[in-house]
Amino acid sequence: MQPPHGQSGYRVRLDWGLDGARAVGVDVTTTVVVDVLSFTTTLTVALDVGAVVYPYRWDDGTAEQFARENDAVLAVGRSQSGVGRVSLSPATLRVGRPPRRLVLPSPNGATIAHHLATPGAPCHAARAAYDAVRGREREALLACASGRELDQQGYTHEVTIAAEVNTSTVVPVLIDGRFTDAAYSG
Repeated sequence: MQPPHGQSGYRVRLDWGLDGARAVGVDVTTTVVVDVLSFTTTLTVALDVGAVVYPYRWDDGTAEQFARENDAVLAVGRSQSGVGRVSLSPATLRVGRPPRRLVLPSPNGATIAHHLATPGAPCHAARAAYDAVRGREREALLACASGRELDQQGYTHEVTIAAEVNTSTVVPVLIDGRFTDAAYSG
């Protein structure tokens, strides 16, 4: 009997969070992780500036050591960001000199991607969601719970970056535990 949250009978599966990734990521060939207001926006901006990105579990005391082992910069939490420090904020990658390698922890996107990078795999539905807000991306993102939260905390510029259309040519793919642009992944 299939578990209630299992979706193995469907070609396209959709769920939320790490538990959802575990439920839909069984016996699949491709997974798409969308965490648009933080992780995937910062990931895309990092790849745009030429960085290689290692997703990492959030609030894990081993991230600093992992960054050292991979000769990478560890992104700090948004509230810890300062001059010259890269954080989960995509704006921090657009000032100064970006790192060549970046360990990017986040509570949702990076944690899920890190989990999916271990043997197992992959989901879709991003296209239908985008079609529903096409032409009013910024307004739609500012109206969602995460967008309102960022706006109230003074991070409206991050929502604006997430709402940019046709400014990036990268397609992040996760291979061997790190994200690179699909064009360069072979």
